[in-house]
Amino acid sequence: MINLEVFFSVIGYVPLTGWMIPLYGKQKSKMCQFHGKQSLAINAFFLFILSIWWIIGSFIPVSHDYVEDIILYIALAAYGLSLVIGGLSVKKQNLHLAIFERMAHNMKL
Repeated sequence: MINLEVFFSVIGYVPLTGWMIPLYGKQKSKMCQFHGKQSLAINAFFLFILSIWWIIGSFIPVSHDYVEDIILYIALAAYGLSLVIGGLSVKKQNLHLAIFERMAHNMKL
């Protein structure tokens, strides 16, 4: 049988909107609330990085478009890796995303 707390926590790492599922689906579970908040922090940080990328691409003339592409690919890889590590950290307690953990613990929702 599947543990619903683990299921909701892992689903929370679905890109962009997954964080809502543990935050609103399991409001009494500390584990689900933590992973929902951590996923929200990862997504917010990624959107911040994307907005910086967009500003750089729109307002700063770059003679080589591949520089923008490299920045985007690195950001996407880091985002995906953060979500995978977050999802794996639900079951493996030795995996940590220190910056996002601190952000999750400090969030008041």
